[in-house]
Amino acid sequence: MTDAPEIEAAPVPAPVRARALAGFIDLVPSALVVLIPYWLYPEHGVLIGLLLLIAGFSALEANGGQTPGKRLVGLEVRSLDGAPCDGRAAVIRTLFRFLDAFPGIYLLGGLAIVGNKRRQRLGDQAAGTSVYRHADFVKGD
Repeated sequence: MTDAPEIEAAPVPAPVRARALAGFIDLVPSALVVLIPYWLYPEHGVLIGLLLLIAGFSALEANGGQTPGKRLVGLEVRSLDGAPCDGRAAVIRTLFRFLDAFPGIYLLGGLAIVGNKRRQRLGDQAAGTSVYRHADFVKGD
């Protein structure tokens, strides 16, 4: 028996495939949030839709760490220390989606994820977050 404190292992970042699947699933609500305002207000609808998308994804990730795709795949955004994603980090990582998506196929974000041991896209690096399996943070009974 030892008096040494237990050291919890750091959570393992979500697999690239799971992140890609979650991102692909998120394309459906994202497209709807942008297209519906565009159809209703062709002149400024895309801008309105993009602002709604930024606000919506930021709010979801700041309150539970999950977009619809992440929820369906069982992933969540967390700070690198394992703390829940806060509003500031959620806004930063959401704004960086536009850079990560360049040139329209998430090429920069994808390269950043596979080239980083924490599997962080550029938005995660800027926000100090990564994506993990939700189950790693659910306390069992």
